[in-house]
Amino acid sequence: MTIKALGIEELELVREVCVTLRQRALIECLYATGCRLSEVRNLNVSDVNFHKMSTKVFGKGGKERIVYLSFKKVYHLKRYLNSRQNNCECKALFVSERKPYRRTINRSIEREINRVGEMANLEKGLSPHWFIRTLATLLLDSGAELAAVQAILGHEDPDTTLCYAKCKGNRSVQEGIV
Repeated sequence: MTIKALGIEELELVREVCVTLRQRALIECLYATGCRLSEVRNLNVSDVNFHKMSTKVFGKGGKERIVYLSFKKVYHLKRYLNSRQNNCECKALFVSERKPYRRTINRSIEREINRVGEMANLEKGLSPHWFIRTLATLLLDSGAELAAVQAILGHEDPDTTLCYAKCKGNRSVQEGIV
């Protein structure tokens, strides 16, 4: 199975080519949280606790989990939120680019992420799911415990998380040492 994940250099390139605050906030949110597309789409501004640098995420089956954000992620989310022109009437974290402002749809996020991938000249294309794989791969390659990555991604079954462990540098996970 080929893991489709960005390397560190590719991730930085993707960040650097973002033209809009919305693009950068989406990239940072997807990467920081390890959330699925639908989870990011369904986030509300009220779900983000800027003081605790965390957000409440509702995953598959309505299961709730808390994911944490770095200073960089919080910074880019705040910049995006401050730039919104919808007078905060829409409770969604990510809203449409045109009036009437409403919660963005999955396809809009996919197009935005794909556009960023094209601007970065990535040979492999880019989709929201790549950020889950990138986060998991980089965490596991950095020595994170499999159980911790499983909790971050909201997986019930460790085997689901293990599919992200089959990348270079994860010999200990692949061999069951962890």
